[in-house]
Amino acid sequence: MEKDRHVAAADLAERRQQLLVARQARSVHATGNPRWMDSQPVRSAAGPPIFSYATFRLLSPVLLPVLLSMACLGILLPLAFSAPDALAIGSDAIGAIFLVYAAVGVVQAAALAYAPSDVIWALVALIGLLLYGAITLWAVFGPTPAILTALGVAALLGAIIRRLQHQVLEHTVHVMVLFGKYHRTLSPGFNLRYPGEQVLTIVHTTEVMIEAAVHDVVLADGLHVDGHATACCRVIPEQAHDLAPRGNDWPEHLQRLLTLTMQDVLNELRREDLMAGDTLTCEPPEPLSRRLHGRLRQIIQGWGIHIVWVRAHDLRPSAAAFPATTQHLPQAAPPPRAAPPLLPDALVAALAEAYQAIRERRITDAGTIAQIADEFDAAARDPLRGPLLPFDASQAATLLRALITR
Repeated sequence: MEKDRHVAAADLAERRQQLLVARQARSVHATGNPRWMDSQPVRSAAGPPIFSYATFRLLSPVLLPVLLSMACLGILLPLAFSAPDALAIGSDAIGAIFLVYAAVGVVQAAALAYAPSDVIWALVALIGLLLYGAITLWAVFGPTPAILTALGVAALLGAIIRRLQHQVLEHTVHVMVLFGKYHRTLSPGFNLRYPGEQVLTIVHTTEVMIEAAVHDVVLADGLHVDGHATACCRVIPEQAHDLAPRGNDWPEHLQRLLTLTMQDVLNELRREDLMAGDTLTCEPPEPLSRRLHGRLRQIIQGWGIHIVWVRAHDLRPSAAAFPATTQHLPQAAPPPRAAPPLLPDALVAALAEAYQAIRERRITDAGTIAQIADEFDAAARDPLRGPLLPFDASQAATLLRALITR
């Protein structure tokens, strides 16, 4: 008996887990919001190593000036004590040289601490190394060798920097490859290329507006609707390399995805989900936009694109809800053959053309549509011409007035 109770309890727990998973899956399908991910265990990512470039740069304002000062003093102090005449400035100037090292170290520490980029930080470190070396050469060999050596090294560094400099314009990032593989992404401003590094693609990071339109989409209750959606998106600079394989035509891919997403979402909704009061609203409720936003964000995961917002608008009954051509206007009973053709062909053509223009959205003004509906009513009430119409003018007027109320 005890074993049976344990088995029954295990089965009950398993069923509860299955129901929970099914409920979460329905929630994701209905809202486009992956709430089930919140309940998943988060794997703790390994932290950055203690000895890394980021740690070294963080400590560099203190570490580099101290190390350079110690290295230079390690050269000068033994010479000052063992062979005082070996120094061009004499052993008595060691104290002054120490103060000069301290002043250069303070300036270099401040420049390293506020360097805006890795490139500027590297240049500050090289300039500091050059200054320490020039001061040490001055102390040992005198001013002329020190100045000539410093000028030669500075010219060499300037030529290298000029050859490797790479400018990146504002609102763009450059995806770089090294030996045929992705290497890094350069931010706007002054950058230095590594030897052999090449530009794979230039990605624009400004916000892009994506417009999508759907026509004749069938809701869950059978209503045909047309609609539009607008999405505001931008490239995430740190993930621009994920977008590089799609090139600069990624907005076209995203537009097609937005169109398909809107069709899928509308297929799941019913008329009452999109109505304000008793009529279908042209500006759909906010939950539709949120659902489109969540669904589209799930689809483009890994693209390196951030969807700022998505808005659905211009939602209205599709033209498929009305006759496709004027030949399919509501048909009336055929007139007696003996009746004379009292109805001019021009009037029939004018009414048919007006109906077609309203159906194709070439006429959208409510007042104009009401006037055309009155013309249909007048033609239907005409005792002589009404029976000769090739369509049911009264029913056509009713359809047009229903379109105005929507």
